[in-house]
Amino acid sequence: MNTLAPNSLTPPAGHRSRVSRTSVRFGSMQISKSAVAQGGVLLPAQTRTDSVRVHFVEEGDLHYRDHGGQARSSISPIRSGDALIAADPAVVELMSRGRYLITSIAIPQSVLSDVGMQLPAVQRVPDGAALLEPVAAFVSRAALVADVDTTGFSRYYFERLLQEMVLSLLIETAGANRVPRPTETYSLAMALIATQHPDPSLTAQRIARELRMSLRQLERVFRERATTITREIRRARVAEAVAMLRDESYRALTVDEIGRYVGFSGGSSLARAMANDGEASPAQIRSSAGQNPALP
Repeated sequence: MNTLAPNSLTPPAGHRSRVSRTSVRFGSMQISKSAVAQGGVLLPAQTRTDSVRVHFVEEGDLHYRDHGGQARSSISPIRSGDALIAADPAVVELMSRGRYLITSIAIPQSVLSDVGMQLPAVQRVPDGAALLEPVAAFVSRAALVADVDTTGFSRYYFERLLQEMVLSLLIETAGANRVPRPTETYSLAMALIATQHPDPSLTAQRIARELRMSLRQLERVFRERATTITREIRRARVAEAVAMLRDESYRALTVDEIGRYVGFSGGSSLARAMANDGEASPAQIRSSAGQNPALP
């Protein structure tokens, strides 16, 4: 990767960049657009370290500098269509001498911790990442959604969808940059399950393929933890279905619709999976939550 002298992009004395920012929040997910009209340094709007930021460059050629404990910070290029992941937003500077437009999304560190993901302080999304373009386009459009355009239900749906898309991009980046160590395999597999379990076609074979390892190797990792890949996929779907059955935002959905939403073929297969996991029936869960039970 090309590097430049740390001061080569420093704005002249007295220079003030013209920065305009807009932002929108969907639950725990915050999206912002930052436009710089005449160049300068763009620092994170907030230097909190409890979130991971993904910066999508929409216009302009920039450089980024990592202040993460290096004796001499290096400056590396990032151009239109690229994306930068900052697991520690406080150590990253984005800078340019010209106009640029960036859309950034912040995802809570706790979401990554829940699926066992750990990221380096700063890393680029590989140019050939299959999810880069569609995720960037969706996040850019979502940044334009106004509060008046969304209800509580749709904002909750947007939050979940954004989490799944960003997590999938982070997982793809981690897999493309290096082959995971055996100790990381389980966490990466569980992260894939957490983000992709609503897809009915998700299988152990597909997870092994995405992790670039044999199915037998992956199954051995899960056996060492006294579980199986299929069981964990089922558990993830059941957990989301139970949460939906208890949530009044989904009161209008039938059990059959919820079952298909989380990745089962319908309400009957959902009920069987819940029984296998020791859960009460869908109707009982809805009744205990004070809702009218909806039959599949």
